[in-house]
Amino acid sequence: MDHVSLPSLAVTWSQDTQASVVTAHRPFSVRLPARAPAHALRALGAAEPSGSSAARAIRRMPLILPPQMLPYNRTLTLAYGTAYRSPMYVLASDGQPARSVGPWSKEKLQVVGNYMGIFTGSMKTKWKGLTYVDLFAGPGKCVVEGTGEELRGSPLLALDTKKPFDVVLCVEQDAEAREALTQRIQRHPRGRSAEVLPGDCNAIITRVIGKIPADYLSLVFIDPEGVSGLEADTMTALASRRLFVDLIILFPQQMSVNRNRWQWIGAVEDTPLDRVLGRRDWRTTMTPEVVQFMDLLRSLGFIFVAGAGRAFRNTRGAQLYYLVFASKSLTAATFWEKISGDDEQPTLF
Repeated sequence: MDHVSLPSLAVTWSQDTQASVVTAHRPFSVRLPARAPAHALRALGAAEPSGSSAARAIRRMPLILPPQMLPYNRTLTLAYGTAYRSPMYVLASDGQPARSVGPWSKEKLQVVGNYMGIFTGSMKTKWKGLTYVDLFAGPGKCVVEGTGEELRGSPLLALDTKKPFDVVLCVEQDAEAREALTQRIQRHPRGRSAEVLPGDCNAIITRVIGKIPADYLSLVFIDPEGVSGLEADTMTALASRRLFVDLIILFPQQMSVNRNRWQWIGAVEDTPLDRVLGRRDWRTTMTPEVVQFMDLLRSLGFIFVAGAGRAFRNTRGAQLYYLVFASKSLTAATFWEKISGDDEQPTLF
């Protein structure tokens, strides 16, 4: 088990059959998935949540949540002091929540940050202005599991570029992460150029696009926690002819799709893969879903669609996900190929 010490809290995370144990002398929060079954919540002695973040008193202790119920989009306020909690957030050195990540996230953020740098450095004087959009912005900082190393999240990297973005738009649905991000942005010297928008990016994408100034070149980073966070309709909206955008999208083929395909393939109702691919016939093809997703982007008018020229692997050497890049500009394609590759090429690209 991994142990993390927090003020007034003792947190222990088990990788096998239990969630993390949180002991507190005050009410604490447990985060559950948005689609956690009602019967599972009732079994915990809690009323079924309603709304995007509902608080409910849990009356029976202790609680044991199976790992498939973790983490993120429901909040239950405990009536007592012992609970089981997802380790999604830990406290960073600034006292605010940070996302707990694996060491591979450092490489991902390096690629994204490098593209931000070449994007702003090369395009700043060639367009009326530059916009950065982060559809899953998070709290703004990450802490690497095992080492405690703190990483600046993508919103802060966008504010850090040598030549600045003129507009930075950050969408975050989770209230805890959104508050932490807001405070970090307010302390940044360029914080006034940024706006944090609450909500599900798929539900408010029209509003987000409406905040992109006309004739600005935009970079959109899409880094969902799982494939369920993204929808094909959002990709369609970003492909609008009035927009000039480059997209960097994390597609969690191994982390999410491969692990869950077995339970989605026979489902009658729409599944996360149906929504992200905008089709149901993925069930009858052997083509990897990431390739189908790239085909979707090409069908929307993006003339250059490619993965990063590197494999993002966990500590055991297993590949986790792909960074997919899409643009309507061949200049952008040159930039991406320049900053995203290394000597280890993923097998699909």
